[in-house]
Amino acid sequence: MKELDFLLCALEHIEQNYGVQIVIKDCYSIIRLRSAFHGILERFLQHSGPFCMKMKQNDKTDPYCIRFGNTEMGRNMNTNPDFFAHGACVTCPFGVRELYYPIRCCGHIIGALIMGYTSCDDAEYAAAKETAASCGVREEAFTALYAADIGRRSLPDKHSSAYRELALCGEMLSLICDKLLSELHIDVLFRYDFIIDNSNKYLYPAENMQFLSSTAQGINRKMTVILNAIYYIQENYTKKITVDEIAKYCYCSSSTLSHIFAKNYGMTIGHLIQNIRCDRAKTLLRESSMSVGQIALECGFATSDYFTAVFKNLTSMTPTEYRSSVQT
Repeated sequence: MKELDFLLCALEHIEQNYGVQIVIKDCYSIIRLRSAFHGILERFLQHSGPFCMKMKQNDKTDPYCIRFGNTEMGRNMNTNPDFFAHGACVTCPFGVRELYYPIRCCGHIIGALIMGYTSCDDAEYAAAKETAASCGVREEAFTALYAADIGRRSLPDKHSSAYRELALCGEMLSLICDKLLSELHIDVLFRYDFIIDNSNKYLYPAENMQFLSSTAQGINRKMTVILNAIYYIQENYTKKITVDEIAKYCYCSSSTLSHIFAKNYGMTIGHLIQNIRCDRAKTLLRESSMSVGQIALECGFATSDYFTAVFKNLTSMTPTEYRSSVQT
């Protein structure tokens, strides 16, 4: 996608021109549900500085990093959108101060562009040392590594054009997310208090990339299952789809999958499949000259009559009536 190629170049320019590191934080694991984003997410996955890498390699400190970057910052940005509207500096549990610029999709903040990192104030540093100590990190080792890496870093001057360039990149990424992710029913997901704690730990089968968090539990796992199911249906709506197939893809039983949807999503899996197929059908009715029968087959409906019945039930119009209404 040309827009993402341009964005990648622009972010690399900021890194090179201002001597900072850029990270794309996908707080809810939504951005990576589209393969078009995989290249840019991989390029700007995480800080590569020795201090941050050391914290992430420790089994006791890493959960703090994951929880802060995903759960806490996801909540923080969505509950304080005005504070983050033009970017804001935030300090992590281990005293690293970073600039967060929100990434939006369908009116919700789903992630952030993070620029640079530097040291925090004395009170935050004291709290960071206590947190590290509670995880078994020796104070001498923490202090030495922090001073050697974080202590030497600084964010660009607040009057620097780096902030304007980051904001432009953030707004561009938000527009791309609106374009590529709008069909994921994000509004529905944000009706619930869904947060994925371990949203950067995934299983990647050899033949088919998957987005299932390997350690998510409870309500977090429910969101993961829902996102996986939506992704599977959107990739396979042209074929016959069974609940068993979707459940297998989501690593859960058919009964669990059906229960999660019934209780947490507001519609059954069957209704979701129909909605996704009819959304695609609407596009073809608007933009193509295909017959109703051809569109029915293209969108995974067994017969033209069944397609017409489902479409009218969802839209109160037949496909032919819908086509006439949007082409006049």
